[in-house]
Amino acid sequence: MQINYSIHQQRYCGQIFYPDIKKEHTPLIIIFHDWAGCHEGIISEAEKWAKLGYISFAVDLFGDGKQGKGDEECMKLIQPHFDEPEKYRSVLTETLAFAKTIEGVDPNNVAIIGFCFGGYSLLELARENNDFKLGFCVHGLLNTEQKMTTKPSAKLHILHGFLDPMATYQNVKNLIEEFETVNADWELLYFSNSSHAFTNVNANDDDGSKKYDQDASNASFAHIHHAIENFLDIA
Repeated sequence: MQINYSIHQQRYCGQIFYPDIKKEHTPLIIIFHDWAGCHEGIISEAEKWAKLGYISFAVDLFGDGKQGKGDEECMKLIQPHFDEPEKYRSVLTETLAFAKTIEGVDPNNVAIIGFCFGGYSLLELARENNDFKLGFCVHGLLNTEQKMTTKPSAKLHILHGFLDPMATYQNVKNLIEEFETVNADWELLYFSNSSHAFTNVNANDDDGSKKYDQDASNASFAHIHHAIENFLDIA
């Protein structure tokens, strides 16, 4: 169901899904969308986790449910968040705080899955040392204006295509060095022949810069599912 909420006097339009059997204190899976906004693919991802027994929340990171079509529109949507990183981190912090108040959620059992720009957002949230258990950065954007200064509370999983032109091998190396500086708890799953957006069935750029990879997509989901089952208490 759609839920409207307000952060810094801006309206946001998210989607919440509940499992068939509702319980008190159910773990929460938050989905951070890619640069196109909270579109049908992201909503389907949230629905999938609800069917597996979790409360899921597909977040609106842009406000008013805005979505982009094409690279130019999508870039215009994400650029203001790069231009004002401190403001955006504050929005992310407030978004997490709101999510923990959703009816039935166990605020101590929260995982976040971020795709592309959502992966960047997940890492920015972790850099602010917000309290959640697990984070999954899936073909994420990895650069930041301000690196970690303290160990994140969450265990962070990076699932990435080796051929991704938007976050290169050097970017991944820099991220690992950032993690190690603060003794972060992290895992890296690298897919040798995969590019950016490997989980997006509609990604098919002629130059291969964004390309769906079914094997990598399936493997990343299996990895995330296994980690969530082992770290979040669904009983």
